Amino acid sequence: MDDVILDQLPSLTDGLLIAAFAGWNDAGEAATSALQWLLRRRDNRRFAQLDPDEYYDFTAARPVISIDASGLRQLEWPANEWHVIDGTDGQAPLVVFIGVEPQLHWRRFSRTFVDLAQRVGVSKVVLLGAYIQDVPHTRPPRLTGASNDPEWQQRLLSAGVTRSHYQGPTGIVSVVQQTAAELQLPSASIWGVVPHYISAHPNPRVMHALLRALTQIIDIRLDLMSLDREAQTFEQRVDDALRNNPEALEMVRSLEREADGATETAATEGEPLLPDTENLLEELERFLRSRRQDENQGDKPS
Repeated sequence: MDDVILDQLPSLTDGLLIAAFAGWNDAGEAATSALQWLLRRRDNRRFAQLDPDEYYDFTAARPVISIDASGLRQLEWPANEWHVIDGTDGQAPLVVFIGVEPQLHWRRFSRTFVDLAQRVGVSKVVLLGAYIQDVPHTRPPRLTGASNDPEWQQRLLSAGVTRSHYQGPTGIVSVVQQTAAELQLPSASIWGVVPHYISAHPNPRVMHALLRALTQIIDIRLDLMSLDREAQTFEQRVDDALRNNPEALEMVRSLEREADGATETAATEGEPLLPDTENLLEELERFLRSRRQDENQGDKPS
């Protein structure tokens, strides 16, 4: 485990790890933003981070230069960090991991990830992700997922997470989950579905759906009212922007008909084309920028 920079390791009993990776596995930044939202609302401490040198092609995932409040230049590398939230009020302790999908040495990365989880006393892992699909924003966000544990698979179904039957190119989430299965560590994945015509991020509607599913599957209580209001505001902003874009509005109506199963016309005529949504995206980006500014000013851990 030479690639992991350790601080004070927790010693958990029946701990639970929740993880998300930025990149291919994180459409609309819904998965990583959901866990960042969680960390802002619970006392936590970072206990480990990954040395990125062995896992990234820095010509593809370049480090970022920024200037801090004092005017000094800071270099930021792809970050992979483990945080612990102590169990309170009968809730199990949590380990929260937020990282960036690596480009290199996936098998070594996944083994290191699972080894550290077992070392600190994690007994179960939940991996969050999000992907893009032709779905309307006007319907509740769809969730799919899978587990290598029959009890957890039933919990997923009870929480409205339909079983994934995807086959094809995959991301680090699936590799980590397979490694967990090989090392006898029960795991589950939950994926949120992001509308293909909304690239603005983060997507609070999918964030809310992922966190709500978590509260139904694991022993964690979260007050999601503020995120629910944000999701409603986000949907309203999309609706407002669509009113000025008849082509995009008709596309959404077509997706609604498919989602509701009202007719089979859309399926026989082919998938709806993506219209010019430049104005729609600009409006959403303005909303999200103002949201981030408000959050930085007033959103503190409780």
